[in-house]
Amino acid sequence: MISPRNVIKAHRGRISFTYGLTAVENLFDLLYPFAVGVAINGLMNQQWLALAPLVAIWLAHTSSGYLRQRYDTRLFTRIYTHIASHTVVAQRKQGHPTSDIAARTDMVEELVEFMEGDVPAAMLALFGLLGGAAMLFYYDWVAGALMSAVLVPASIIYLRFGRSARNMEHHFNDRSEREVELIEHAGPASIRRHFNNLSRWRIKISDAEARSWSSIELISLVAFVAVLLRLTQIDGILAGDIFAMVAYALRMLDALDDVPERVAALSRMLDNFKRLG
Repeated sequence: MISPRNVIKAHRGRISFTYGLTAVENLFDLLYPFAVGVAINGLMNQQWLALAPLVAIWLAHTSSGYLRQRYDTRLFTRIYTHIASHTVVAQRKQGHPTSDIAARTDMVEELVEFMEGDVPAAMLALFGLLGGAAMLFYYDWVAGALMSAVLVPASIIYLRFGRSARNMEHHFNDRSEREVELIEHAGPASIRRHFNNLSRWRIKISDAEARSWSSIELISLVAFVAVLLRLTQIDGILAGDIFAMVAYALRMLDALDDVPERVAALSRMLDNFKRLG
């Protein structure tokens, strides 16, 4: 039987290629603050060639992004078509209820959307965290250490959130698979109870995500203020370097803000993948 795992395995070369393009695109994106900093420092001294790195990186980023977007849309559309059609045929032959099959075709769509959207977003966050920290160390090791210290409590908080999110997504999907059957046969009270239960699980997932996010925001505030204080203590620092360091610190914080959503998406995908077989 053709399973999602087999279809993905058959396309692993093409998937690796599009994720490789994504990595290249993210690398150019990571270099923007550095290039802008170089341009600022050069232009303040009437050195017009200082714009060259920024222009080159901008054009390279645009080209790689254009190629990646055209390629991955075609690839993941093809993967969705294969998995969805084979899932319906196979599970109908196995005698699964229509409600289960309908719910699982929705899961196929979520799985492919995860591969097309959430994986690149996770890569962007990873480049923002690790690349931002590396660039801060390049400019000043103290600033790099201050921002990197945030990753320790963040990892603990998000690991806990990931475990609870996966459990909640499992319960949410259990109820979602019963939806078509309930719509066809259940009375008004049962239908109302079903959607109330779905709403409660959605709220629980959202509340857990909000708690994780707000905890990291408080820790991030302390680290960012410490970095700003550090910048005022560096003798002879250039304006472009200040811009780049602040930009990389903010990029790390933006990436941390994105982690709860990526963790929740991963939890949904793992449960969906298990159900699809």
